[in-house]
Amino acid sequence: MGANNRLDGVVTAINGNRAEIVANGIHLVGSAQQELTVGAKVTALVRLERVTWSGEDGPGRIAMTCVESLFLGDRHEVIFESNDLTIRTGTPFRPADTMSSSGSRI
Repeated sequence: MGANNRLDGVVTAINGNRAEIVANGIHLVGSAQQELTVGAKVTALVRLERVTWSGEDGPGRIAMTCVESLFLGDRHEVIFESNDLTIRTGTPFRPADTMSSSGSRI
């Protein structure tokens, strides 16, 4: 098992095995691992390596602040926060090489 970001939310739509949820005010779309119904409480798991960041606004991006960057020997783990939401991401790159000074969007 690897590390995941866990986001508790509510199912807002279902299309086949794809589910749309709202978690912490954020709209997410992902693969449902079991049969769901609209309105069901769920937990979305987002792998650290599936989170990307940018210095620009855009669709599917959340404005967050980088609060910590840790070098773990073979990769960096970066922690972002916004209000009561904390998201971790992993990267083989040093975060300063890819982040702008104007803030980050994940």
